[in-house]
Amino acid sequence: MFSREEYENNFKSELDDIRLQIETLALNHRNEDRFLELRNKEEKTRLKLRELRSSSDDRWERIRPELERFYDDLNKSIAVFH
Repeated sequence: MFSREEYENNFKSELDDIRLQIETLALNHRNEDRFLELRNKEEKTRLKLRELRSSSDDRWERIRPELERFYDDLNKSIAVFH
């Protein structure tokens, strides 16, 4: 089990990797609408991570599942984009 700090840092690292994937996809594909959808989902996930980072310990556990859903949705969208 990860500590809260490890979880947050790991998640940030994952989102940074996803941002690079999105930027690469944008260079290889010119469908701007789909690209913007990916960027919006990535930003929504990043905002949820910020909310998690600034939350209290008891609220942290309630935000985490929502963050993970956003992240899963983002990953599925990237997979479909390929």
